[in-house]
Amino acid sequence: MINAQILPVSLVSFTAKPQGDHVQISWETVQERNADCFEVQRSYDLGEFTTVGRIAAKGATDQHHYYGFTDQRPLDGANYYRLTQIDTDGQALHSKIVAVVMDEVTPSMEVLGNPIDGQMIRVAMRNMAKATFHLTSLAGHELPLASDTQSDGSMLLKPAQPLTQGIYLLRAELNGRQLIQKIVVR
Repeated sequence: MINAQILPVSLVSFTAKPQGDHVQISWETVQERNADCFEVQRSYDLGEFTTVGRIAAKGATDQHHYYGFTDQRPLDGANYYRLTQIDTDGQALHSKIVAVVMDEVTPSMEVLGNPIDGQMIRVAMRNMAKATFHLTSLAGHELPLASDTQSDGSMLLKPAQPLTQGIYLLRAELNGRQLIQKIVVR
């Protein structure tokens, strides 16, 4: 007879993205068994990892759960993150490693609150302060946008008309470089 062991946590995703001067880390689970907590760990060289945050796990569930953590003080240059899941018995498992570059050159753009309601698009950017924005439907039709820089450094984009349900592409251009994000309107 084979003794099958149930894995303590089924991790669906683990991501890290720059948002201004911070790094937003998020992950999703679909199952947890005897899970105590998650530690967000960071390294500058893929050698030694240090814990920068700790989030309590749900413990035992078969539901989808979404978790998030903001690294308020990322390192200059490359930041390598991993998630360490710790069981109630002290055993630990590491996730894949994801990288984020924080410098004064590398551009980044993140749509906040995606999916959106179609009225406003809020975007966090890094090293793209004077970018121009273009919103297109999947059919390739460009939709006019008005932009307004917010006090927190994010950009608020308002379509000329409310967007209908569907998928759009937001393109930011600056000095010949462009970043594209998919936007979902519910």
